[in-house]
Amino acid sequence: MSDTVAGLRRQARRLAEQRIHHPLPSPSKPTEGTGGEGLLVLVSVSESDARAAVGQGPWTISRVGQLRGEDGSKEWAEVAVVAGSVAELRRIRPWLVRAGRAPQLTLVALHTDRAHVLDAPTSLYRHAVALSVLSMHPDGLLKAVLRVAESTKVHDLARAMLNPYRPGTVAAAGLRLGLTSADALAWAAGDAAAILVGRKTKIRHPIEGPLLDVLVGPELDPEHADIVRIDIDEGLQLPPVDTAVISPAGFDRTAGAGVARLETTAADGSFRITGAGAPITGDLRIGLTENHIAALRPVRAVEVIADHAGDHVGQGRVLSQLACAGVPTLCATLPDAVADALGGELAQRLRALDPATLTDPIEREDWSITTRRLGLARFAPQNFWAAQGHRLGKPTTGAPSVSALLTTRRAANLPFALAQLARQDWPELETVLVLHGITRATPGVTEALAGFDRPLTVVEIGGEVLFGLALDTGMRRCTGRLITKWDDDDWYGPHHVTDLVQAHTYSGAALVGISGYFAYLQSTDVTIRWTNAPSGTRVRWVHGGTILMSREDMVSIGGWHAVPRSVDAHLLKTALAHGAPMYSIHDLGFLYYRGQDHTWTPDEGDQRWLSHDPEQWTGFRPPPQLDPLPHPNLTPSV
Repeated sequence: MSDTVAGLRRQARRLAEQRIHHPLPSPSKPTEGTGGEGLLVLVSVSESDARAAVGQGPWTISRVGQLRGEDGSKEWAEVAVVAGSVAELRRIRPWLVRAGRAPQLTLVALHTDRAHVLDAPTSLYRHAVALSVLSMHPDGLLKAVLRVAESTKVHDLARAMLNPYRPGTVAAAGLRLGLTSADALAWAAGDAAAILVGRKTKIRHPIEGPLLDVLVGPELDPEHADIVRIDIDEGLQLPPVDTAVISPAGFDRTAGAGVARLETTAADGSFRITGAGAPITGDLRIGLTENHIAALRPVRAVEVIADHAGDHVGQGRVLSQLACAGVPTLCATLPDAVADALGGELAQRLRALDPATLTDPIEREDWSITTRRLGLARFAPQNFWAAQGHRLGKPTTGAPSVSALLTTRRAANLPFALAQLARQDWPELETVLVLHGITRATPGVTEALAGFDRPLTVVEIGGEVLFGLALDTGMRRCTGRLITKWDDDDWYGPHHVTDLVQAHTYSGAALVGISGYFAYLQSTDVTIRWTNAPSGTRVRWVHGGTILMSREDMVSIGGWHAVPRSVDAHLLKTALAHGAPMYSIHDLGFLYYRGQDHTWTPDEGDQRWLSHDPEQWTGFRPPPQLDPLPHPNLTPSV
């Protein structure tokens, strides 16, 4: 019996290797590399499309699944890997350990909206010369070429291009992953340190011991029994989601009335999407790519027709990706096994979504925001592996610590500001409070501080000190890996910090905040929605009271400038000048207060906003993610 089971698993692994990409007619089999030849690797594309992207050759053609362990020693004049999307390039990157060595690597995604995920490094390891060209074509084709001074492992070149290092973002929470099968590739979720492990792979050092923390996939060698292993064939287990390519970025809050249909009932393990333009097909085990998500953005929702007798792992994988992308999803017939794998709260949201919720744009976006937050908390790679590390008894990097930098001259506003910080659901949060021209002895300050039970550092600065210097002094007392600026008179929802931190990880941006925002204009008693740019996009400006950056990035650009006003504008302009990408999250959890005590642009007043005819409501109408606390400047308090 055990021999039969082992045989079936070997057969399943062979089939999985063959479908690392979508089924295609078999191209020519690879031949021995000679150093004068080029290797063209196909991932989910036809040979004709690949040749059109990289030239006619001469090439030795291979599907990625045809590459074998012995191919890793071959020398090529150049290697080109062509895929349908960046998601697929990132997924098969560990497999390229079988692509040999070359002095030049070309990576192509035939269509993508995630150009920023692919990097063009100017230096690589010990090599003195590295030339990179990254080009984005109008039709969405992305092409990157990296040439180095000497022949190098293709796997290492691909890692440098697909996994640019950014401090504070480690995909697997610091765990070193070994993947023992093609199906295990999804578990790496783009992690640069993950390696493909074969029977001859050296994963143990005579002095250092095991070089991996976790093996994912079938057991290959009983001698590895002391290394923790996740057997993905046991039970219904879902891998993490590669949020560099599957994320809320690009969410369309003005989507049309159509509902797409995603069917997962095909016997061959594929899925089919209809109602979002031309019919789209894909492989459940591979899951969705950024191109599938982009195709679903214009529709109001996607209805998932789950098969109770079908591939539950594939169905769960697609649903976890839709959740992380914030795609409104109707799935009333969710199988219990899939629901358990997704997690109770997330599964309940998918089962209970009322189609009537989708008819109101703000309610639809509100549903998406809460759902994506749950999905990212469970399936974003760093969160996923931090939880796995805790379960397996392995130390991980864990959640990044955050410092909220609050500077105030107004003791009366302090209880309001601290109460909003106290209810933030991000666990690793400290507050650095800069008292600018007031002290602990100022009436009201002592009482406000006494009721605050989260980590707090208080800095006192004289009132004559420029506002920019006061902020900069506070910044240098922050100990968190990330720093976010906090205003003392604006409203923040309880998930504000969590949403910023999640976005900082998945967006790849150095600076995250809110570009468009809701504002309550006290003088005219009107609430408006001020739209500078769509949420979920790269931007050139965010509201100063929502800025979040890593401490390292903020210090490296000089922090806040020694100016009396417009301190945030100076910081943003400096960040742009240094090439720091900016990203805007949704605006449903922040409300800007514009009151009579504001002194800037006094001549314009509320007409600064109203003259542009924004979306508006009479009276105080907070956005749904806010749960507003009483404001000290409003009577009666709202």
